[in-house]
Amino acid sequence: MAMQIRCNAAGRRPCPPWPPPPPPRPVAPDTLDDPTPEGALSAIRYFYDLYPYAYATGDIEGLKDVSGNACGYCMKLMEKVEKLHADGGATSGFVVEIVDATYNDATATPFHYELQVRLR
Repeated sequence: MAMQIRCNAAGRRPCPPWPPPPPPRPVAPDTLDDPTPEGALSAIRYFYDLYPYAYATGDIEGLKDVSGNACGYCMKLMEKVEKLHADGGATSGFVVEIVDATYNDATATPFHYELQVRLR
């Protein structure tokens, strides 16, 4: 993906710094470890707050903290972030939004809740 910035050095439209300053690291919610459906949803929200942060900064520690080793998607995501930054790249300016979440009560056990989310 290429990014085109229309600006000039003459001062009429100054160029923004590139890469842009890193965003602040998302803060873990208080409900992150709650053994409830609400706690599970807050963990998912936190994961998707960390997603663009990791791509912008290369810092995957937060993703490691909330991802299980059995999560293939999580491991691939962290590998992609590490490769992007090892190659000198970064991303900026995207947000992952949860637009819908459905809780499956039939699969619930303590500390295991199944939620299906739709992202934008």
